[in-house]
Amino acid sequence: MNLKRQETNIKRLFGGVILTAKRKQRKKVPEQKIASALDMPKILSPSVPHIEFEGNREAVIDGCLGISEYDDDKISLNAGSLTVTFRGSDLTLCSYSDEQSVIKGSIISIEFTG
Repeated sequence: MNLKRQETNIKRLFGGVILTAKRKQRKKVPEQKIASALDMPKILSPSVPHIEFEGNREAVIDGCLGISEYDDDKISLNAGSLTVTFRGSDLTLCSYSDEQSVIKGSIISIEFTG
């Protein structure tokens, strides 16, 4: 038996006989290991954008990879497998970095595609 392989015993009662089956546990990817170690929910993992709003006047976005579109009434951000589009009026990308972006203005809607 390979000691590195993680196995789980599953015991079932079937017709008066106990059957034992072994099932391999799926390996965790590094971001899942980090989220698990920090007791973070999966939605806060690095592969998923995290967005916080202050009313409809400001949005703080973590996890952006690039700017897809920038206009006064529409800002689209690349967030990995998703594109996040903010629509409104007088929209401004106040700050942008790998860690955090801030959009200010009158935000009317947000759209997720991808």
